[in-house]
Amino acid sequence: MGRKRGLIRRVDQLGRIVLPMEARKMLHIQEKDGLEILVDTEKGQIILQKVEDSCFLCRSTEDLKEVKDGLFLCRNCIRHLSQE
Repeated sequence: MGRKRGLIRRVDQLGRIVLPMEARKMLHIQEKDGLEILVDTEKGQIILQKVEDSCFLCRSTEDLKEVKDGLFLCRNCIRHLSQE
């Protein structure tokens, strides 16, 4: 049995690809969600990993407030910082 291939997308002149709708649905990827790009040069692989918003200080994903574009703090860290 040969090696299976996933869906193939071509890279455009700006280096972009379109993520297939099927993949976005499976991973619940919405517009403006963050994706981390991991590169494995030994295997020649690029891995996209969905990034969940988390607190910049403690990495909690609960009770977040966006304090600057893409920068989140949780309620506990905000409370701690305001006490100092």
